[in-house]
Amino acid sequence: MNYKIASDALRSKFAFSKEQQLRILKQLKKEGIKEAVILNTCNRTEAYCAGMEDGKAFQIMERILLEEAGVQNQSGVKECMLRFCKEGAIHHLFMVAAGLDSLVLGEDQILGQVKQAYFFSKELGYCSTTFNQLFRLAITAAKKVKTQTMLSKTSVSTASLALKQAKEALGELENKKLMIIGATGDIGSILLKDAFSIKKLQIFVTMRSNPSHELHSKKQDFTIVDYEKRYQYMEQMDVIISATKSPHYTVTKEQLSKHISCEKKRVLIDLAIPQDIEEAVKELPFVTYFSMEAMEGLAKENNKKKESYVPEAKELLREYEEEFIKGYLYRENKESLDRVKQNILKSQQEDNLEQQMERLLFLIKKESLSKI
Repeated sequence: MNYKIASDALRSKFAFSKEQQLRILKQLKKEGIKEAVILNTCNRTEAYCAGMEDGKAFQIMERILLEEAGVQNQSGVKECMLRFCKEGAIHHLFMVAAGLDSLVLGEDQILGQVKQAYFFSKELGYCSTTFNQLFRLAITAAKKVKTQTMLSKTSVSTASLALKQAKEALGELENKKLMIIGATGDIGSILLKDAFSIKKLQIFVTMRSNPSHELHSKKQDFTIVDYEKRYQYMEQMDVIISATKSPHYTVTKEQLSKHISCEKKRVLIDLAIPQDIEEAVKELPFVTYFSMEAMEGLAKENNKKKESYVPEAKELLREYEEEFIKGYLYRENKESLDRVKQNILKSQQEDNLEQQMERLLFLIKKESLSKI
């Protein structure tokens, strides 16, 4: 389920926590799925499974995901769930890892998220030979795309688009004040890095406890705000961007209205699924609000500039996809090939080369037919 066919509201139901992902993995394994990986980002929730006939696997995957999402009324929901199998599933993963299926074409963040999803499953024992090879090749191919094509030379993320949106709304960001809620997360860390490049932008970062080593070690100047006191600083802010994985609002209309009084234009941008910022804040005077859906327009403009680089990237991916498929087919048919090999070795003293080739073709055909 992704941003292409499902709304923010629907995707928020499938924004699974790590605990939920673990429950899904356990249930998939319990019902006969041999290998499984759950990829969960702000723009997509995907389950990759192997080791079972496709039709049956789809039924199991669909049921478990819907149950974990707490979806009772499935009307209209199943239509928003994409399904891929065999080569289609392989190709989809390679496209996703390389950022070619992203809202922001060629963005870098998704590769790290694919790696995290794979390592999470692998460390828990939900990946074996097939997925170890599949995900390693997908990750390697994605790195090649980023280093060998122009997609990486014009890298744009959702975070940088958010800053661009804020600049367009305010006219400039120099001498403005920005608050980032969730700066240590996947999107927030990129946002913080991009914000550092804007001259004279004053940056405020919320923290729930003591500053993490990652933030504390950064040499750039920014102010750390206790998360519980965040509203007290919002009176000063020109831009507030939230990108957490919290199941609750980080900014509500009621609390924001109590803490802002001066009549100046403010931009609030929500980069989280489920939503961090209550949409009703846009009803407050002088407040401009943007959600993830609002980023789509900017993303389309960015994507047009990058579309010419896509064919080269796809061709590079195709080589790695074929490498995986060949390796997979070899492993699947190794016993048959070993039997063919032994038969040829037994007859090599009796047959000439042409006869051996004929025997090889016959045995391969025989082994193939036996699998039908």
